[in-house]
Amino acid sequence: MNSRFNCAVRVLVMRVLCPVLATAGQRASSDQETGPTGIACKDAATAMKQARFALSVGDVRLRDGCEWDVKLMRVEKWGTDGPLLAIVTATHDGPGSWDSVFFYTCRNGVLAQVHARRYLYGARISQTSSSELVITSGQWQKGDGMCCPSQERREYLVWDESARKVVLRRTQIRGWPMP
Repeated sequence: MNSRFNCAVRVLVMRVLCPVLATAGQRASSDQETGPTGIACKDAATAMKQARFALSVGDVRLRDGCEWDVKLMRVEKWGTDGPLLAIVTATHDGPGSWDSVFFYTCRNGVLAQVHARRYLYGARISQTSSSELVITSGQWQKGDGMCCPSQERREYLVWDESARKVVLRRTQIRGWPMP
């Protein structure tokens, strides 16, 4: 009986709350997410492995003991003169998984965050050239289940060296590509 009740509660959460979470995650600004501050540019990737991030799921340190499983998935330089790219994945058994994508530049020998955005159920990062980066993620439409976005979103970003910021060049939304 208890297992049937637990199953019913999970189904209720998935059918009622999950679409709300998916929609909110797509439309809500995630510019309030912040990563570590005051990290020296020298050996920044190593320092980030023990850093503190303020994500939409709460403040987390990259170590065990958090309700969410939070991992630093990728840290690399974007091109030769571009910013440092860091991807943090926060996974939970109930409401799913988010990838938070952070960009940092070096100012006076210390990393400074210049851009951040989060993506429900992850983001794929690719480079089309040394100056352009593409972030591919799901795009939910009205009526889509939380598990299954019906469209793909591609954001084409460039690094503006003179302004020292990440610039969204264009966004493309289309149906998922066929296998």
